[in-house]
Amino acid sequence: MTVVDQVWNMTVVDQVRNMTVVDQVSNMKVVDQVKNMTVVDQVRNMTVVDKVWNMTVVDQVRNLTAVDQVWNMTVVGQVWNMTVVDQVRNMTVVDQVWNMTVVVQVWNMTVVDLVRNMTVVDQVRNMTVVDQVSNMKVVDQVKNMTVVDQVRNMTVVDQVRNMTVVDKVWNMTVVDQVRNMTVVDQVRNMTVVFFVPLVGKVYSFTLSVFVEFAMELHVVPNEEMRSKQYLTYSFYGTQRFKWGLNPEKKEKRC
Repeated sequence: MTVVDQVWNMTVVDQVRNMTVVDQVSNMKVVDQVKNMTVVDQVRNMTVVDKVWNMTVVDQVRNLTAVDQVWNMTVVGQVWNMTVVDQVRNMTVVDQVWNMTVVVQVWNMTVVDLVRNMTVVDQVRNMTVVDQVSNMKVVDQVKNMTVVDQVRNMTVVDQVRNMTVVDKVWNMTVVDQVRNMTVVDQVRNMTVVFFVPLVGKVYSFTLSVFVEFAMELHVVPNEEMRSKQYLTYSFYGTQRFKWGLNPEKKEKRC
């Protein structure tokens, strides 16, 4: 017989007995192979997953790195095991501020944030008068000025524009007032004191010159008529007429 025929005619038991251990194991089902292994061999042949799966929870945690242990904890467990410093470090800025007292929050604010959180009234109260004025609109600054300060800050042109006509004239020199008058107003504003003496002087000067000239030409024919003329002209009251028309003075002068 061939070897194959011999093996074929053997019982399974005889076949197994004649096999090497390697052949026997290779012919076993995986389950039987594991059953025949020692525990050590079974563990050696396990995958890492199977090893962890067969461990108790305690052993699994012991074999984890610290990172993996934290990773497997619930968030509550992680925070519980952290120091207060680490808990604060892991908070968002919003949560940190939320957990602070109002005093600590204000203490940690910049001056800009403090001012932003103030009411407008408090901001103005804390400003100097200079800052309050500089932050006002020009309209408000002018409203808060006294009338005197408003006028002081105006240009001369604006001051004149805001004056009444009476004030403008009052502040002009007499020369400017006269310049701004019409010729009619200038004549109207001349006093009688100016015009009457002027007219009188012109009239008296003209008349006296005429009389002097007439007398020099001997227009008056005789002493009687000359005396009458003297009485007439003396009415105008000028001494020049008197000595020019008085016969006595005339004779003395001659």
